[in-house]
Amino acid sequence: MLGKMGVESGQLKIPDKRTEKKSYPLGISLLLFYLTFLFFVSYWVLGLIVVFLLSSVGCFFASDERNHQVAGIFIHKFFRYYFLVSQWSGFVKIDATGLRGVDPASQEIIVVANHPSLWDAALLFAQFPGMTCIMKHSLFENLFLKKAAQWASFIPNAPSLLFAREAGKRLEKKGSILMFPEGTRSKSDELHPFSQGVGLLATRHQTPIQPVFIYSDSHFLEKGWPLWKAPDLPIKITLITGELQSANEGETAKQFTQRLQRYFKEQLPRQRP
Repeated sequence: MLGKMGVESGQLKIPDKRTEKKSYPLGISLLLFYLTFLFFVSYWVLGLIVVFLLSSVGCFFASDERNHQVAGIFIHKFFRYYFLVSQWSGFVKIDATGLRGVDPASQEIIVVANHPSLWDAALLFAQFPGMTCIMKHSLFENLFLKKAAQWASFIPNAPSLLFAREAGKRLEKKGSILMFPEGTRSKSDELHPFSQGVGLLATRHQTPIQPVFIYSDSHFLEKGWPLWKAPDLPIKITLITGELQSANEGETAKQFTQRLQRYFKEQLPRQRP
């Protein structure tokens, strides 16, 4: 398997085992997509308004930790209900049985996942409440996203010193963290180099890493996919956990990061449903 993998410009090519999917007729797919798209836009606008109001009030009447707890519950429920409606409508089918036994809310852990599409974080927030997300620094330039991120105590992935300090504080409070170590979306047949930030946290705080593999039978919301472009429906998404990974004694951040990436390179094609 590994012998057939090629690396181009630092990206790993992963064999795509997806078989031809069974889709709805074109007319039904288009109607369902655009109805769901309208719901998606309306739901998000309403959610951002609620977040803006709650965060504005919370900064005056609640502690940072209390705001983090309330935000974690809200974000979890927000995305959980969104995907419940999306599944009920037939837009998407999500198989999360592979996540059984994982409970980041009750333990200090770092959930690390591959990042094939725009809604990966939302998928995991819908499954796991209360996680602190490491966000792409550029997203903090958006006023509404910045407001929501600060309310939820999300952490920008740059500058490095700020990231290390704030993530360390969250782990010291026995919190859980969600990271996409590629730092950006990758195509379904590629894997970008991992940031050493995940290795820094794993080695410095001796925090276990819980790998999560995200699979989709569609290229919907991958990098370069227009939001208004209708995919073949339904979309099937599968979430599977890997084996817990921990830093070895004396292992450096760079060494652990490289070992974790090798693990993802080996397991992503093997675990694909």
